[in-house]
Amino acid sequence: MATKFSVRVVQIEDIRYGNFVRVALDSDRVLHLAELIEGGVTLDPIKINSNNVIIDGRHRIEAYLLCGKKVIDAYMVDITDEVEMIAEAFKANTGGAMPPTQADIEHTVELLLEKNGTIKSIAECLSLPNSLVRKLINSVKLRLTRQKVQKAISAVADGGLTVAKAAEQYGVDVEQVKELMTSRRRKKNVGGVQEMKKNFTAMARSSAQKTARALRTLFDKYEDGDVMGRQVKDLLDQLDKLHKQSGRSLGGWRQRLEAKMGATKLKEAS
Repeated sequence: MATKFSVRVVQIEDIRYGNFVRVALDSDRVLHLAELIEGGVTLDPIKINSNNVIIDGRHRIEAYLLCGKKVIDAYMVDITDEVEMIAEAFKANTGGAMPPTQADIEHTVELLLEKNGTIKSIAECLSLPNSLVRKLINSVKLRLTRQKVQKAISAVADGGLTVAKAAEQYGVDVEQVKELMTSRRRKKNVGGVQEMKKNFTAMARSSAQKTARALRTLFDKYEDGDVMGRQVKDLLDQLDKLHKQSGRSLGGWRQRLEAKMGATKLKEAS
């Protein structure tokens, strides 16, 4: 079992990020914690190892940053092995205020498979039954196969490879690649990346327009004396906090992508 030392204060900018055992951070959870901090509540210390790599406490870190804090209390845990850190992080989440979702559990299993984990070793690491871990591994492998098929299709479309060569490169069945390519042609790329970019742009414009209209109405009420300046300021502060959280959330997704892309490059190089 990992040993926790006394609490010490660390600079948030010095904290390093390793494996993510959650699929994503919960923005509502971050905002709630930020409000607690602003209300004077002291949150439990996070956990880091001797190399300042975060093991548990990403939501708390984001909340502190959202409140403009530069330091945070932390326990130093005496583990540096990646598999042990994943297990410790998973254990902390399981017993915490926000238990892991099914997607989080599958994501953690995927991390351990990447570390050459077996059914037995993963079950022991996560304190889960062998039968459940077997099902989780099968689910993860199916998803990873679909991802490889998608990459093979991209290699055909963008890399100029033949279907057979792309299938061989990514270790998937040729017929699976052909089948999905045919299905995509039927759907005409509905829900593809370009479609998503258009949707995101439309949502952003709609949100900006609605916010601008609401603020114009609010300022009219302020000028008419129906609301107080303090109330307007509070609302603007809240909007500012939401925008900052949105930006940090996007940064988190970018970190995850970079980590995934880095892991993929290492696999392909080996």
